[in-house]
Amino acid sequence: METESQPTSGLVIPTIVGLEKALLQVQTQHTTSVRTGLQCSLKSRFAHLMSDEHFLISAALDPRCKLKWVEQSDQERHIHAVIQAKCEALEAPTPTAAAAASSDTDASQSATSSDVACDLLSYMNTSTPPDQRTSEFNEYLQSTASLETSDCIHFWQTHRQTYPKLYQLHIHHHVIPATSAAIERAFSLAGLICSERRNRLDSSVFESLLVAKSNKDLL
Repeated sequence: METESQPTSGLVIPTIVGLEKALLQVQTQHTTSVRTGLQCSLKSRFAHLMSDEHFLISAALDPRCKLKWVEQSDQERHIHAVIQAKCEALEAPTPTAAAAASSDTDASQSATSSDVACDLLSYMNTSTPPDQRTSEFNEYLQSTASLETSDCIHFWQTHRQTYPKLYQLHIHHHVIPATSAAIERAFSLAGLICSERRNRLDSSVFESLLVAKSNKDLL
């Protein structure tokens, strides 16, 4: 996921489910304990995410995933209820407000997503259709527009007027990247900036240089 151009938190649960399915398909005669250990590790480390509202909403609002990763009808109904409650608590923004809110994501990179983890997410191509309850969320689930894009941020910028409440949820839940690559790059840049020859840099100067270097594409 670190090579994805837009690794939103919406990919976390579908990727975990994909890993579980991939491990079940592994056929081995001599390393069964390794597979079992990996399966137990997935459950012990990530089981709490499967009931976390943030990750459930993020996955459902990622147009690449929607509810294709859900296997149990009870879980699907729970996600419907959570998102419906969130939508009812929101007021649909006016076109001006929606346009202003879109500026928060205009600075995001618009590069298309790579095909990393496609194999892990391929199981979602055989999901069952959602129920027919009328709501903004159901209209989004039934829409085929998401099939035309693999760019989550571009999809919601394009459809912010069509799904105004869901767009607000997208802004709230998809700002958290599901990768530590950016932080790791920042540490590497910090090491280059604060070298042996520049070890007396003032902290404020060092911070300014690091911010400028990390965001040079935006300057």
